[in-house]
Amino acid sequence: MADWDAETLDTVYASMRDDISSTKLRFPASKVAAIIGLHEYGDPVEDFLEFLYQDLDDLLALDASVLHMEVTTKDAELDALIRKSGADSALNTLLQWTTDTRTTAKVNHALGLSDNAKSVIDKACKKNKLTTAEAKTLHQGLASKVWQSVGKRNESLAIQLYENQHGVRVHSTNDKLYYLYFPHPIQAKALTTGDLPSCGCRQAIALEHFIERVEVDKMTSSASVGEGGSQHRTGQHFSICGMIDGVADVLSINDVDDTWSTELILVEVKNRMRQFRHPVPLYDVIQMAVYMKMLGVRQGDMVQCIHQVILFEVI
Repeated sequence: MADWDAETLDTVYASMRDDISSTKLRFPASKVAAIIGLHEYGDPVEDFLEFLYQDLDDLLALDASVLHMEVTTKDAELDALIRKSGADSALNTLLQWTTDTRTTAKVNHALGLSDNAKSVIDKACKKNKLTTAEAKTLHQGLASKVWQSVGKRNESLAIQLYENQHGVRVHSTNDKLYYLYFPHPIQAKALTTGDLPSCGCRQAIALEHFIERVEVDKMTSSASVGEGGSQHRTGQHFSICGMIDGVADVLSINDVDDTWSTELILVEVKNRMRQFRHPVPLYDVIQMAVYMKMLGVRQGDMVQCIHQVILFEVI
């Protein structure tokens, strides 16, 4: 394929044009901060490539072939580096620990595993089995696996502590996929009675009416338009998707007539590895705001949790 002449390549690329132009991007809620450049740990190049080739595997394979590059996955790269390090036993033990979903994960133990892995990787680097760049990639990959495992395994514990402290029941935990479908500004403008305001913020307010909220049940795959969803189908320009840790019904008082009612709020869990974050990182705030937008709620509680001696904080 890499030896094709320019005319043949042009023909192949042209055959993909319709699929490429009709592809609608999906941005995970957790990636929104990185996409707009407000995530301190974001990787712009990696994110760009991820979304450039989203749902376009054939295009990715063709581009890689033309550039004489190999397409691989993060897991495959991690596995190859582990084998190259010569420390398969120690590092695969760590990987096996990250796949356990039956037990909670104590942070001190997780940090110890991560530190041990770094020590093993450093030794492999000193023996010239890994380059400095490879050692960094391997350690970052394993550390990410550990962090993700701690978050998944301790989420239910944090929710249980939150329920006990606040006397509420958290429900709708990871049971639905939520989508925000955004129309193209030109499409939305065509459906308005007049011209959109020239001010950018006013345009955003005007476009709000045309954003559609959709909930998809994970078990049945049935979809429904969420509360406050658009009544107009404008066509999808792009979407933001995500799952929430849960919601709760809390009492709310009306300041006008002092009547009480219940209000739905978002509950978002953030398991920390070393310490609580004060202030909360902006990327976490942005992610939570996106979830609130998906649900159409005004308030939310962010639950920070460190599972070692059960440290717990609600913001």
